[in-house]
Amino acid sequence: MKVFKNSVARSEERLAVLQQKLEETIKLMREVDEAAWHKDQYGNGYTNDVVRLEEAIEFVKVDREFYLDIKHPGHLFCVNNKFLLTPIKKKWRVKGKAKWYRYGSPEKFIKKYVLEEADYQ
Repeated sequence: MKVFKNSVARSEERLAVLQQKLEETIKLMREVDEAAWHKDQYGNGYTNDVVRLEEAIEFVKVDREFYLDIKHPGHLFCVNNKFLLTPIKKKWRVKGKAKWYRYGSPEKFIKKYVLEEADYQ
């Protein structure tokens, strides 16, 4: 599931796939935590993967059509091949630009910046 067009019609099956991946990743994260219980400091990359998957699920729940690439290099999301998002820090920028902006919720970002709906506050 690299690049897909988010549509209301197929969102249920995408949500099911993402939920399954999320459950598997949470299980792996807990296994690493249990294996390293005796260490003061240890790395668990699965914690960031859980945050990324949860944010991807929130983007799929938005009831608008847009293109979403959740496997963009650098652990970024690419929306409509124009916007880059960091799901962990909740920041976005336009591709090719250097200035990063914050966003609150995926729904607000899609409606306000991607689709430019005038009636959305």
